[in-house]
Amino acid sequence: MFTKRELCDAIKECENAPASFQNCEKLAVFYSLYDRLFAEKPNEGEQKNTKNEVQTTANSEFLRTVAGKDWTSLLVILDELMDTIKVLQPRLYDAVMRKLRE
Repeated sequence: MFTKRELCDAIKECENAPASFQNCEKLAVFYSLYDRLFAEKPNEGEQKNTKNEVQTTANSEFLRTVAGKDWTSLLVILDELMDTIKVLQPRLYDAVMRKLRE
């Protein structure tokens, strides 16, 4: 498993890396994990954001497309994508999985 700090470090690393499909893909997975595992619950009386709202300043096509979508459905799609990457780019798949396990 990984800690909140490790996940935040991975997110910062991807945000500071050159823009590429692979970096956006990793960033999407990291944001999803962060939202699922570490997102703070809003206090009563505060305006609630939907749990599916993407909280980022990035303005990629991917993030605009997934904003407000159901995270369970998105994770199913990302899982299928990871299966494809495993076949087509096994080294990339192994690297992503290794980072997720850290």
